[in-house]
Amino acid sequence: MPGFQVAVAGGSISGLLAAREAAAGGASVVVLEEDAEIGTPEHCGGLVSMEGIKNLGMVPDAIENDRIKKARIVSPSSGFEVNAERQKVIVLDRRALDKQAALQAQRAGAEVRVKCSVRSIQRDDTSYVVKTSDGDLRCDYFIDARGVASIINRNREGVLSSAQYEVFAPWIPRDTIE
Repeated sequence: MPGFQVAVAGGSISGLLAAREAAAGGASVVVLEEDAEIGTPEHCGGLVSMEGIKNLGMVPDAIENDRIKKARIVSPSSGFEVNAERQKVIVLDRRALDKQAALQAQRAGAEVRVKCSVRSIQRDDTSYVVKTSDGDLRCDYFIDARGVASIINRNREGVLSSAQYEVFAPWIPRDTIE
């Protein structure tokens, strides 16, 4: 059974950055991503602060779509606008962001496996045994970065479902989110 110091379930931004940092620190790391491609499908939007993304060691110029100047919050009975220019908010291409994080994790020494879903995790006296669609592996530390989908699959109590839509509307300026 293959062994790693760290196994990360979930190949999106949080899992990949955890893998990058662990591998950069010298650990043997594997990332287990159930989808066929890193960054696909998108699970959340790419609205972030420029400062925040730089603090994570990412290069926003390569993945930036637009800078946001204002946000409109609209409800059926009311609405308001927020000036976002001072916060330096940008819209990122989330697929590109995740791919950049995967490349950084791999360059640091992490192994990234796609089409590899985690079926169960068991703890024994010395380590974890992770059963995956590709077989079993052993690790000293297990990071569950699969996101809310892994919680929903177990227990829906306390989970508020939501949806995100990308809509092109020529009457909404590119520097505005609504």
